[in-house]
Amino acid sequence: MPTGVYVRAFKRRKKLSIEHRMKISFAKTGKRASPESRKKMSNARKGWICSNETRAKMSASAKVKVFSDSHRKNIGLKSKGRIASEETKSKMSVSRIGTKLSEETRKKQSIAKKGKNFGSKHYRWIQNRNNIKRGDRSFHDPIQKKWAIDIKNRDKWKCKMSSAECCGKLESHHIFSWSENPHLRFDINNGITLCKFHHPRKKADEKRMATFFQGLIQNK
Repeated sequence: MPTGVYVRAFKRRKKLSIEHRMKISFAKTGKRASPESRKKMSNARKGWICSNETRAKMSASAKVKVFSDSHRKNIGLKSKGRIASEETKSKMSVSRIGTKLSEETRKKQSIAKKGKNFGSKHYRWIQNRNNIKRGDRSFHDPIQKKWAIDIKNRDKWKCKMSSAECCGKLESHHIFSWSENPHLRFDINNGITLCKFHHPRKKADEKRMATFFQGLIQNK
């Protein structure tokens, strides 16, 4: 091979005009590459690092694009079942920090979610309603919810230990332990309304203050 200075092939390439690019783009519309061709293109692009300028251009062009409903459905179907890696999840999380959605976007999301994941459409919906747990301590249990509201209504939605230290949300507290007294779980006389500050957090405190709480609900 003769010695000398050689210019790389990619440096000799002429830059295509915008008109030329548009023609190529229109010529390719509707054509689908085979899976083999896609793999080749994907492998050829591996290791490429786009400049910040290129990324900005790609971002700007993507913002202008408006996908059709069928195109969106196809994207959604292709994404189904894919599990993102922990690295990808952390990148997505970091990229969204500080982003604030406009009122218009929020309204669109609200409208799009209406009727979805609700009732029988929810992914955790139990078809056989006889299998639903009743009397569970879950906040979604109807019996537990009713008991908590009845306690607050009786106490006029105020902490029974009313003082200057009161703060936080109101909570319906079981005077005698839930686990140790199953027969008193939904007894209205076994509940008292307390703020977050006065709600005892330790078992020992609960037992110590049980008699005192009973006296508070008796002296209405």
